[in-house]
Amino acid sequence: MGAIVGLLADRAKRHRGMQVMLLVPLLVAAEGSVADLPRGAEVTVARTAAAGTDIERALAGAPAIGPVGSRLLRMKFPKPVRADGTGLDVGATRRITFTPRTSLGIGARPEPRTMELRVVRREPGRVVFAVTRDTTLARWLEFEEAEFAWRGARLSVTLRYTRTFDPSWYFGPVQRYAMGEAAAYLADTFTAP
Repeated sequence: MGAIVGLLADRAKRHRGMQVMLLVPLLVAAEGSVADLPRGAEVTVARTAAAGTDIERALAGAPAIGPVGSRLLRMKFPKPVRADGTGLDVGATRRITFTPRTSLGIGARPEPRTMELRVVRREPGRVVFAVTRDTTLARWLEFEEAEFAWRGARLSVTLRYTRTFDPSWYFGPVQRYAMGEAAAYLADTFTAP
């Protein structure tokens, strides 16, 4: 946003006209004043399982926490350290513990971060987990559900969420990319041998 304002200011200086500067407040205020911008989003990633991998069995067990390969997610994003819970029947739960959040405050203690999910729909070749509690991403977006659909050796992971930050032209693509990386991590987790 700063770059856009700077470019417009430079242009106004060069052309000795202030008409362009009238657009700046409109650009800055547009997102907050327009109520119909979409906030809900989803990303889907598909993977083919390694030979001999039983996707349904892998999904029914507690997720095997592995290293995070994504450069983006290795930065300051919370990393999973432990997962508990099994089963794919409606009502089955998972609890994932992430690296704690550390504050910059003097004497601040690390805050634990967890995510709890519950199976809300189950069909042959498909299971949907609703996020029932989230202290991991809740300040950044509202993660709503994770859907796993498989046929043979092919697994698709769909993550549904709501964007909570504005402006959408910036946070929309950033959050979509990060959630795509998270979906890829999950898909890789459940298709590995």
